[in-house]
Formats: sequence, C-alpha cells, structure tokens
Amino acid sequence: VSSVEVCGEKDLRRAIAQLTLNPLEDPTIPRWKMHLVRNSNGRSALVACIDHCIGDGLSFATAFQEFTTDLDGNPVPPPQPFKRREKSFTPSLTRLASMVTGIAQVAALPLSRRDSASCFRPHVPLGSGDGKREIVPLKEVSLDMVKGIKNAAGVSVNDVLLAA
Repeated sequence: VSSVEVCGEKDLRRAIAQLTLNPLEDPTIPRWKMHLVRNSNGRSALVACIDHCIGDGLSFATAFQEFTTDLDGNPVPPPQPFKRREKSFTPSLTRLASMVTGIAQVAALPLSRRDSASCFRPHVPLGSGDGKREIVPLKEVSLDMVKGIKNAAGVSVNDVLLAA
C-alpha cells in the first residue's frame, strides 16, 4: 500500500489519475494495487486499482462493504434488495406523452451540429490527449435525477448512465 498526501479536491483528482495510469501488466507483481490518499484535514481515501480479471465493479463493491464501517465504527448496512416495480399494461397518458416527446428529441439528434451540453459531458474534450490513458472527471449527477430518467424510460440506472 502506497501513501499520498493531497491538499484539496483538485489535488485528489490529480493524484487518483496519476495512481491509476500505470497498467497492471507486469506478471511478477499482483494484479492489484492499493493507495492510501490523505488530505490536510485528516480525512483519507483508499484507491484500489484491481485488474478486471479478478472481478467486476459490483463484486468489488460487495467485497469492500464487508470491511467498511461508518464514522462510529459500525458496519455499513448492506443496500436494500432491488425490487422491480410492477408494470401496468395500460400506460398513463403522461408516460405516453413523455415517451413521444423523448422519441422526437432523439430523432432530432442527428440534425444537431454539435454535442449538446449535459451534466454527463466531460470538462475536457475527448481525444485531446496524447493517446495515453487518462481519468476524465465528470460533474456530479443527482441520483434522484438519474432515477427519474430511469423511471420515465422504464430502464435501469446502468442504461441511463451508459446512454449518457
């Protein structure tokens, strides 16, 4: 485990980008690395770089939850089980109108001359780098907003984030 000191959020992002740039391709070392990032106000973050051949994001989230605690040292409760809502065979007029509006907006996208501004759009233009892997910081997105889109479209949160 390596340790890094940072001063603020900008330094934290820069440190995470730097720590995750090096690939885990050397067969003589483990397929994972851990970095402890500390800031000046006494808080810390654990940055885990783990090869995808070991597991996926969901399995890691579950595994990390096993040894994480809240500020009082109590185990963090597991997330509530996913409950799929029942779908009605007769969609409401509001949902139908929303779907028609969405279809019209998507159909008009090819006519747009440039990419529209969105909360998912990165701060730097893609492809502006030197070909090296880089971390692209995205703006924070409200989970309630994402869930609103998910519910309106009848898709999953993953579908919304991947479509953005």
